[in-house]
Amino acid sequence: MAIDPVPDRRRASAALQRLALFLCAFRPAEAGALLEGLAEGPRQEAAAFGAEVRRWASARRQARLALEFGPREGAEGRLTALLEGQPPALRAALLEALPAEARARRRAPGPPEAPAPPALRALAERLVAEALDRR
Repeated sequence: MAIDPVPDRRRASAALQRLALFLCAFRPAEAGALLEGLAEGPRQEAAAFGAEVRRWASARRQARLALEFGPREGAEGRLTALLEGQPPALRAALLEALPAEARARRRAPGPPEAPAPPALRALAERLVAEALDRR
């Protein structure tokens, strides 16, 4: 009876992707050097996925992090507090700056807002990053 290596290979590949995702998100400056410690095959796979992760938009990266590792403790409460009582333009910019998973839970029905000016978008991104405790 032969053992099927495919499930083991998938688990190993998923683990390498999680490692690359984590390093690219939380230790971007050190990710390459840390991945160099892997054996040749896994190093190439993790490095290729890491390069892909770095090309992703921040919202996609944050959504994948939440999917793989779960949200950071207290993030939901901080986001709720941040969104409460904001003027409509800032609230819309904050909603756009949220990771996809958090944005989907908070999207108000109705027509989409006009795009926020660059300065307001930058402020919203900074406030969301601080609420999510991403520094």
